[in-house]
Amino acid sequence: MTTLTKTRIDIADRHTSLYFFKKKAGDPDPLPMGGSQAYQDLYTKIATAHRMQYQKLTGKAGTILDKLLPLTPDDPDKPLKYWIRYLGRGPAPDDAWDEAIPLLATPDHRLEIQRPANFPAKTRLSPIPQIILYPFGWSTWISCLITGEHTLSDLASLVAQIFQQKTLNISGAVKPFALSDYFDLVAKGIRADAFGGTLTKDRKEADPAIVVTVLEKNSGAPSLGGIGATEEQQLQSLVRPRGPAVTGLPKEMVFRYPGKAIPDLNYLLSGGMGRFIWKEELLDPVGTNQMKLECYHHNSFRSLLQAWHFYGLLEYSSSDGLLQRCSQAKAQAAKTGVQTPDGSILVLLMNAFHRLDNFRYHNASLRAFLDMDDVKKQIAASRQEAVSAGLLAAHLGPAPTNIP
Repeated sequence: MTTLTKTRIDIADRHTSLYFFKKKAGDPDPLPMGGSQAYQDLYTKIATAHRMQYQKLTGKAGTILDKLLPLTPDDPDKPLKYWIRYLGRGPAPDDAWDEAIPLLATPDHRLEIQRPANFPAKTRLSPIPQIILYPFGWSTWISCLITGEHTLSDLASLVAQIFQQKTLNISGAVKPFALSDYFDLVAKGIRADAFGGTLTKDRKEADPAIVVTVLEKNSGAPSLGGIGATEEQQLQSLVRPRGPAVTGLPKEMVFRYPGKAIPDLNYLLSGGMGRFIWKEELLDPVGTNQMKLECYHHNSFRSLLQAWHFYGLLEYSSSDGLLQRCSQAKAQAAKTGVQTPDGSILVLLMNAFHRLDNFRYHNASLRAFLDMDDVKKQIAASRQEAVSAGLLAAHLGPAPTNIP
C-alpha cells in the first residue's frame, strides 16, 4: 500500500472583470487598479511597506480583505523562483502593470476543513486562504498542506468532500460552507473591497483549478503500469473531483516526464483544470529534493493560474468589444501623441497574447492547459480579431518546447 506523509493541495476559482477598463467618473475605486501608473503606484506603496493593512491603505475596514502583499523582491515571505523564471529576472514594482504581476491578499478569517469520516485522526490539515488580485480579476486560493500518514484513498475522500459537501468552516460563521458558496462569499467581498461593488460585472469560471502534489511518502508508489482499478479511480477523482467516472486512466490524461529512469513513476495527470503530480525521483529525501518538489508544485500551480487569467482576459475582451476599442485608442494616440486609458489596457492585452504564446516558464501543467481544444480555439479567435484590428502581428513565433 502507498503511504503518504506530506501532500499539498491548491484550489482556486477564477473571476474576470473589465470593471476598471469601463468605469465612469464617480464610480467606486477602492483600490486604484485601473491604469498603468495608478497600479504601479499602488504596487510600489505596498511593496515599500512589505505588507499593508487594507484599512490603513483605504481608510476603511475591508468587507473581506485584511492585508495586501506584493509578489516582488521586497516581499521577504514568498518564493520568487517562479517570477524569476517567468520574467527572466527578478520582478519589480515597475513591472506590475506591463507584466500583469498580481497582488496577494489575505482575507479577514481563518479557514478549517472538516475531515472525512475515516480520515486519519493524527494527520494534520493546514489550509490557508489567500486571494490573488489582478486589475482584470481575481482568484480565491486555498492552499492546504496535509502532514502525517495518509493514503491515496484518504486523499481522494478529502478532495471529494471539499468539492461535493459543506466542509469549510470559517471563523465567525455558524454553519460550514460548500466550496462554491465559500468562493461566492469571498467574491462578494472582493467586489466591494477592490472593484466596484454591485457595479462589478465579472465572469466566473464554472470549475475551480486544483493541483495536488505528493511531497513525501513512507512506502509504496502508484506506478502507472501496476495499479489496479481502485487506485486508478482514486487518481482520476483527484484530477476530476466533480467529473463522471471513467474506466481506467485515459491516454490524454497522462503525461510521463521525459528522461526519467522509471517513467511510470514520474508523471502528471491532467483533466480540465485538475492536476495530480507524482515525481518519484524527487520523493527520495536526499539533498534538496524536497525543496525542489515543493517549488515544482508551486510553479506548476502559479503558471497554470497565470495562463488561466490571461485566457479569461482575452475571452472576455473579445466578447465585450474591448479589442476594437483598443484599436480605436491606438489610432487616436498615433494622431495626438497622447495615450488614452484604452492604450494602457492594450499593454495588458498584448502581454496576455505574448505570454500565452511564449511563456518563459513552460512546464507540463501549463502545457496541458494550452493544449486544451477550447483554449486553443479561443486564443486563435482572439488573436485573429487582434490581427484584423491592427493590434497584433500575424505571427508571434512558436512557444518553447522544453517542458520540465
